[in-house]
Amino acid sequence: MNDNKASIIITNFFRNVLLKNQEKKIKKIFNKYKSKFYENSRELLTDYEKAFGFTNENRTGNRKFSQILGKIMEEIYNISYRFTKLNEGDESGCDGKNDNTFFESKLKYNTMKGSEAYSEISKKLLYSIKNNKNFYLFCLTDRGNGNNIKSLHYFNSLKRIENIEGYNRERHLYLSGNKIFEFLFPTYNILIKTIILNNISLCKIYNLK
Repeated sequence: MNDNKASIIITNFFRNVLLKNQEKKIKKIFNKYKSKFYENSRELLTDYEKAFGFTNENRTGNRKFSQILGKIMEEIYNISYRFTKLNEGDESGCDGKNDNTFFESKLKYNTMKGSEAYSEISKKLLYSIKNNKNFYLFCLTDRGNGNNIKSLHYFNSLKRIENIEGYNRERHLYLSGNKIFEFLFPTYNILIKTIILNNISLCKIYNLK
């Protein structure tokens, strides 16, 4: 065996060990929340709701599901070395940070509506600008289940953000869908989403018992 093949084998071994470790952490997070799903609501289905067993005809549990999934996703993001979860009430008002960036996390694009969205995000953006940090808005499910990286003013409700002094199209970004996983888990990205969907399916089975 030459040195190159040996190096590849060693690299793949440690990648698999790390992935298994992250999978265990994600499973532990879901085990903490799996008994807390279910309530009534009607909205558009996402990949995550489908994994839990929702259909357009029977959407039992959607509101409660979204509340719990939001908490779960922040804890999963926190597994990444690129994201440190912030305590509620942190001065920044944001959900997470690293040395260069503040993060805000949303589940669905249609939660970002009207003047309330601008009021919330602009305050957090201004704090980031004041502290010379990037600001990234994560949206787990985009319109049409899309996967995007765009400047923050991508949303109609956030168009006015372009007028904020210090706004930078390259430093203040909107990431959705798989692009979040590519950023936070660059080695595994889509595998992380698969692990999440599998664990959501297991939560469905748990709640049907």
